[in-house]
Order: sequence, then C-alpha cells, then structure tokens
Amino acid sequence: MYTVLLVVHVLAGNLALLAAGGALVFAKGGRAHAWAGRAFTIGMATIFLTALPMTVLRPNLFLFLVALFNGYLTLTGWLRAVNRRGVPTRVEWAAAIVMAVTAVGMAGQGTLMVFTGGTMGVVLLVFAGIGGGLAASDLAGLGSQRYRGNERIVSHLTRMLGGTIGAITAFVVTNVRVEPAFVLWILPSVVLTPLVVYWARRVRHPARPARDAAAYAAARTGS
Repeated sequence: MYTVLLVVHVLAGNLALLAAGGALVFAKGGRAHAWAGRAFTIGMATIFLTALPMTVLRPNLFLFLVALFNGYLTLTGWLRAVNRRGVPTRVEWAAAIVMAVTAVGMAGQGTLMVFTGGTMGVVLLVFAGIGGGLAASDLAGLGSQRYRGNERIVSHLTRMLGGTIGAITAFVVTNVRVEPAFVLWILPSVVLTPLVVYWARRVRHPARPARDAAAYAAARTGS
C-alpha cells in the first residue's frame, strides 16, 4: 500500500510542477491559465491525500505537519480563485483554524527538535511563521469579506505560488543531498519568496499607463 501511494504521490508532484510552469507562462485570466491552475490544484490535492496516509503507515510527524501546511496553501489559493463574491465560506474558516492549530504544533515540535539537536526543527519554525501568519490574517479578515478585487487576486497568487514553492522544495530535497539537510528545505522559500512579494505588489499597485504618468508629470510642472 505504501509503495502504491508513493508512486501516485510522485506522479502527482510531477503534474503539479508542470502545471505550475504552465500557469506562470499562460496569460492570467485566460482559459489556458485556468486549466493549468486546475491541473496544479488536482496534483497538489493528490499529493496531500497520499501524504497523509503515508505519514501514518510510516509515522512521520514532520512530514505530516508539512503536508497540512502545503495543503492549506493550495486549498485557500484555489478558493480565492473560485470565490469571486468574496463571501467567506465554511471551508475557508475551517482551513484557517486548522492551519492555526497546525502552526502551533509546528512551533512546538520545531522548538523541541532544535533544543534536542535536531536542525530540521528550523524548517518547522519557518513554516510555522508563514502558515501561522497567513492563518491569523485569514481569521482577522474573513469576517470583513475583504477578498475582493485586487486583494482576492493577490491572495490567490501568493498562496498558489506558496504551494508551488512547496512542490519545488519536495522535488529538491528528494533529488539533492546537502548537509545540513534543513538548508534545502528552506532555500526555495528564501530564494522565491521575494519574487512572490514583488508580484503581489505589482498586482496590488498596478503601474500607471505611460500617458497617465506623462499627464501627471505635466500637471505637476504646470506645463
């Protein structure tokens, strides 16, 4: 059973990575982008659904917590895409609560691992900070129905890209060996998160068209 789950898990990971590449290349809002996004979500959902029983068959609390973290990112990223009304659903509330509890578990387990000499605890502490911050933002903002317009798109973008970083991380740690191992687990996040922040700012604050900028400059100078 474990071997079958592992094969499906790996195939789903490859699908997610290919679909993520397509979603980044295809024009946002187009049909191809939407199909790539669906394929990515299916791949990541399959990764999540196979990872949970795998961590039970061969108990691994670390991977169980990471699976919940990546599952939360993908689920909420997909919900931000399809929930165009911006009215919070029960699933969104439940996901935020589960992630908040998971972040507490990550922080506790990560701290315990660090104090007992386990450097992989650093990974859990980093992911706890990211997931806990997003969950806190969700719980604070869902009641105000703030996921509309650019804010909804920004939330969709950051979470789906966060899930993509998770898929890249899994690929890297599976195929590359570096000591200490925790470096590879956090390296993709360290390298790619600034790009996610940049794209989010571009979406939240679109650049002025050139003619508007010229008109604004002319008005400032009085010409």
